[in-house]
Amino acid sequence: MMNEVLARHDHWARHAAQWRHVGPPLRPAGEDIAVAGGLVAQAADALGLATPNALVLGVTPELVGMNWPAGTRLTAIDRCPGMIGALLPDHSAPAGICGNWLKLPFADDSIDLVVGDGCLTVLESASDHRRFASELARVLSPAGRLVLRLFVRPDCAETPEQVVADLGAGRIGNFHVFKWRLAMALVDERSGEVSVAEIWRAWKDLGKAPAEVAAETGWSPEEIETIEAYRHATARYTFPRLDQARSALSTGFDELACRTPAYELGERCPTMLLALKS
Repeated sequence: MMNEVLARHDHWARHAAQWRHVGPPLRPAGEDIAVAGGLVAQAADALGLATPNALVLGVTPELVGMNWPAGTRLTAIDRCPGMIGALLPDHSAPAGICGNWLKLPFADDSIDLVVGDGCLTVLESASDHRRFASELARVLSPAGRLVLRLFVRPDCAETPEQVVADLGAGRIGNFHVFKWRLAMALVDERSGEVSVAEIWRAWKDLGKAPAEVAAETGWSPEEIETIEAYRHATARYTFPRLDQARSALSTGFDELACRTPAYELGERCPTMLLALKS
């Protein structure tokens, strides 16, 4: 019974199972992968990394499967065994490790390239962001590089009512844009946090069935029903502002580049290239 309760509250396993129905901005778009791959390739070339040790934070299939430099030794680390089992390819996968990003099982200065997608958001408090940066700085080699796509809330916060109004007016391109805007609108401004289950409750309070929203918007019911993974979740998300994310990452890193994608809500999904503080 306890295992059933834990599985019910862990939305990550369900999130992995429905990954094919998840789209940008929650899932990295081709533009994001091109940016991440380009930054990694440039770093490997510039630093002369012939056989780099690379680490993917999480098991995002698009990152694991992107065009890594020849000779790369790739490892992926995620805290959810269900995510690892569901999203890593069977025979061509890198090593998949179940572990904590705040206490990485790697030696100091042992990783050359680290890539992650939305990592700050799935850490449950702003204080974890600085711990995360410090831990990555510990394992990254002196010439290493960190590439992170962020989810950042806007400087001028929206209200849930504004997001719902845009939904009703047909001004939102897909359900995942709606879901992320709603989540950011629900964030506590002081902490930057929001309960994942609260996002689901705000959605249910609209009183609309997935089929009704699908008919109004043209979105697929399967895409809309991805929010059901949030229903019993006990996790919290954090959405820092861009200046807050930069401040947290500056604990261990200097920013070398920041790329903003052109897709809807892309201004809230920048990809950063960072190096160890000089």
